[in-house]
Amino acid sequence: MLEIVATVLSLTLGTYCYVSFLKNERLRRRYEDMPTSKTIAVFIGDVELKGKAVLSVPLTAPLSQRPAVWYTWSVEEEWQRTEIVPVTKTDDKGKTYTVMEEQTRSGWTPIGGGTLWRRFFLKDDTGAVRIDPENAKVEPILTVYKDCGPSDPFYYQNAPRTAIADSTGRRRFSESIVPIDADLFISGRSRVRDDAVAAEVAWDKESPDYLISVNPEEKITASVRSAAIGSCVFFVLIACFVFYAFWREIPMAFWGLAAGLGSLLPGWVWIVHQSMVKLKNRAKQARSNVDVELQRRYALINPLVEAVKGIRDHEAETQKKIAELRAQLSVRKVSDAKEEGVLLPVAKQVIAVLEAYPVLKSQALFSNLQKNLIETEDRIALARQYYNDTVEYVNSRRESFPEGIVAKLSGVKRQDYFHAEAFERPPVQIEI
Repeated sequence: MLEIVATVLSLTLGTYCYVSFLKNERLRRRYEDMPTSKTIAVFIGDVELKGKAVLSVPLTAPLSQRPAVWYTWSVEEEWQRTEIVPVTKTDDKGKTYTVMEEQTRSGWTPIGGGTLWRRFFLKDDTGAVRIDPENAKVEPILTVYKDCGPSDPFYYQNAPRTAIADSTGRRRFSESIVPIDADLFISGRSRVRDDAVAAEVAWDKESPDYLISVNPEEKITASVRSAAIGSCVFFVLIACFVFYAFWREIPMAFWGLAAGLGSLLPGWVWIVHQSMVKLKNRAKQARSNVDVELQRRYALINPLVEAVKGIRDHEAETQKKIAELRAQLSVRKVSDAKEEGVLLPVAKQVIAVLEAYPVLKSQALFSNLQKNLIETEDRIALARQYYNDTVEYVNSRRESFPEGIVAKLSGVKRQDYFHAEAFERPPVQIEI
């Protein structure tokens, strides 16, 4: 009977380790194979971002009183009571019987807490993009963890003044937050905002691995790698135990080792195949994003230049007319303009022109042209870099062993980098 129970538990634990291995190995490849995007060039789809959390009206964490964009907190009170419970015992003859005994039990009861967040912006050196933390896996920083009694002033902070039944007089406080200006690592999927023509990162059922973390990418990747290795080792050890438990021979444990590694191989091949296919598709999308930005430059910049040309010429005429009118005013005597209720006709014309054109806009439009040119070229450069980074990941995976074998079987071919000749198409005319 015990052997059956042990075997069932081993198989259950082995299945858990196997699934854990697949999950962590997939996450590791997701973090390692995805280039980090800049906020100015966030494209629709899976993205990875780094920057600082920014929010104009931040939340205030209830325990630490620190400004935050996300927080969770809890207050628990300890209880202890004596209960009479049935206890089964066995006498000297092997017979079982039940007696009622007193037992002291203790535990913690939640008396306060909750989780609150707001949409915030992730800011880097190029701009900012909105982040919706709903349903995300959040890795915050621990700001409060305290266990105290009624003599501590903290005991009644954000907690009721009345005690629970059978209270021991001890309360436990904990709070974790994502603070303002924290350096964040975000891995998720971007979409179009519902209130503006701009991107935001939010949870998506097609990409459930949505992570917001205060930890650096290197630490996160190392953590999932260690978890994958640990799950793999435990699965193999369990396989060895099961084989030994059935046959009670040491050599069978080595057969269990072989069986465990053999069972992991199909899962590993499937994970590699999926990651290579995603890398290939990401490279195609990245190449398409470059073409989209090139078309944006071609479609927006040339018409903008022509518009600025027209307004520049129009305002040049306006400036000339104002100068002429002011010259006419300068030769008039001031006394001629002091007659009550009389305004010089030329002055009326000047006022009319100024009311029609209170601010000559050529300088602002030229500045806008320069801003659009710089932003568009930056977006093209970032899209090109993102594509080349993705291509580097594809080619590196394809040329490594043994992953390269799976990549070739999956039909993943070597990708070409984006060259300067293609980068310059189509030409932009900016002569003014």
